[in-house]
Amino acid sequence: MKRNSIFMIALFFLIVAGGALLYHVLVLQQPGGSVVEDVWEREVPPLEEPPPTETPPPAIAPAYQTITATEALEMIESGEPFVLLDVRAQSEFEEAHIADAILIPGQDLADRALAELPDKDMRILVYCRSGRRSAEAVWTLLELGYTNVYDLGGILDWPYEVVG
Repeated sequence: MKRNSIFMIALFFLIVAGGALLYHVLVLQQPGGSVVEDVWEREVPPLEEPPPTETPPPAIAPAYQTITATEALEMIESGEPFVLLDVRAQSEFEEAHIADAILIPGQDLADRALAELPDKDMRILVYCRSGRRSAEAVWTLLELGYTNVYDLGGILDWPYEVVG
């Protein structure tokens, strides 16, 4: 008994050419492997460049910066503009503070910063009693978009003169 069977193989080739996805279908028939159909077709049109964006990419967030008392004193004495920000309680500020400091208690900072510190690029040196509240305040200012903020730590580590 003679079997007359036709065995067909379809091969698909995906090709990326010139930014377009092409596919090639090659259909073979057995025996002899003769090509029954050989077709090139374009699946996807060429990719186009996306239009330029109207808004610039988001800026990289400023880094958290610490500063020593010596470095802070150099900045203060340099004549460059700065804000010395005390984030302790009013009673602590009245007891002793670094000369020319302004007081915005840490718990009020998020609500008062924009009104009392309008220049977000101004150099701001932040301190508290021991360094914990100043660290929290620096993070708050960075989250509000301030770009030039330094954590001075605590007044306990300030070896220079204080007023009060």
